[in-house]
Amino acid sequence: MDNQSLLQHNPLDNSGSFGQSNTADNSSNTVQQTRKDANISNLASSSSSLSSSVTKEKKHFNNGDTKDVHSYDKGEQDWGEPQELAGEIDTLSLLTPEERVTLKSYARKTDLRIILYSAIGFMLCMVDRTNIGSAKISGLEEDISLTDTTYSIALSIFYVSYLFMQVTSNVFLKMMGPSKWIPFLGTSWGIICMCQTAVKNAGGLIAVRLFLGACEAGLSPGIIYLISFWYPRQMAGQRMTAFLLSMAVASTFAGPLAAGLSSIPEKTGLRGWQWIFLIEGLITVLWGIGGLFVYKDYPEKAGIFTKDERNVIGKIMKMEKSLASQSKMTRKNITIGASDWKTWLWGSISFAGIFPINTNAIFAPSLIEDMGHKAVEAQVLTAVPSLCGAIVMVSGLFLPKLLKTQTMCKLVYSSLSLTGCLILIFVTKNYAKLIGLCLLTSGGCGNLAIDPGYYSSNTGGVIKRGITTGIIVCLGSFSGFAVSYCYPHRDAPRYLAGHS
Repeated sequence: MDNQSLLQHNPLDNSGSFGQSNTADNSSNTVQQTRKDANISNLASSSSSLSSSVTKEKKHFNNGDTKDVHSYDKGEQDWGEPQELAGEIDTLSLLTPEERVTLKSYARKTDLRIILYSAIGFMLCMVDRTNIGSAKISGLEEDISLTDTTYSIALSIFYVSYLFMQVTSNVFLKMMGPSKWIPFLGTSWGIICMCQTAVKNAGGLIAVRLFLGACEAGLSPGIIYLISFWYPRQMAGQRMTAFLLSMAVASTFAGPLAAGLSSIPEKTGLRGWQWIFLIEGLITVLWGIGGLFVYKDYPEKAGIFTKDERNVIGKIMKMEKSLASQSKMTRKNITIGASDWKTWLWGSISFAGIFPINTNAIFAPSLIEDMGHKAVEAQVLTAVPSLCGAIVMVSGLFLPKLLKTQTMCKLVYSSLSLTGCLILIFVTKNYAKLIGLCLLTSGGCGNLAIDPGYYSSNTGGVIKRGITTGIIVCLGSFSGFAVSYCYPHRDAPRYLAGHS
């Protein structure tokens, strides 16, 4: 772009950085002309700087430089700047009509291969993580002599290894490639889930769940990271919401599924809680094996697309500087992501937002049973708050655009969770408690729907994005560790400490 073009259409002209007001006092034409000349000079200098930056980026890409292509001359792009650039330079609007048609074809293939299959995997992940709640009221507690303390340890020990492995898993994903790492994770945690069938005491259950947490840890941060380099920024947010929606969907059918499995006659040789672990783990193993044939490493190298589709997505990712295949994991990039204070701020926000979801996922069967329902009824009724959460989560696809601000969305969703807590604390009617649980879960699901797309698209650098995503998801998942100790059975039926 030449200097004259910049003068005609300069996106920075209203920002106060380069363009300044040319209005001067009518009696001072000399000053006015001087300012105009200064503006032209500044714009010309700006043009030269931008052209130099683009040339350098092009050289890096063409030479196969392994430098993180999100890096600029002045270092790693800071939070918020990529979002502002996306607003000023709409990469999709730079495509020709033919390229836009090609991009739609690419997106359809990728949605079926990446989003749909990953959503199924995340549903299985959530089912295998939380089925201990259904197993507890299906005979596990009596058979292995679980106490409040040992049950809380079994719940929380999962998150010890889970938290440790989330960032580490994204490092392995980048090193080994998604096509190998994600199927490995699924197959591993499925086998470990099946191993819970054989536990004879609380110690055995605690040991198995320690390994279960390590293997499940990498899926959610890994898929969020994966989406960020398979989709343009303007398309990635909705795909992340669709992927995370599977969490609420999983909780909707997990209870009824567990109720059916626990009702299998004991003359088969296994107790109801053993069937829960065995069948649900086996389904996950099959999903993991199937992933070997579904997942590919990078879109620009995937043989499932036509040459035109690979060229279009490569062009977009190059403009957005998100070509994951051109970047390598370095200690510097890891340090940059881990030391950014905004990473830890978003992690704290994620912790508070996901807390209600973990409350429902882990303790809904017990909370509903203590409302006066039998075990099987409680498992079926867990679908109600989860269904409400799924409905609210869908709103995350359009509410940010409607309100035009992330802050208002979070206020709306957080208000739902707060209202649910207040109902659970101050109201004693069982039907009102169920409504409160629905509101609590809905608010958490709403926050989960909008957060990952925002912090992922506003993190500069493919490698930095992988590190920050792992840390933020890790801190959010820590709420599962905390909630494990918030609802001991001795506090039944009101659980005031946990709801407070």
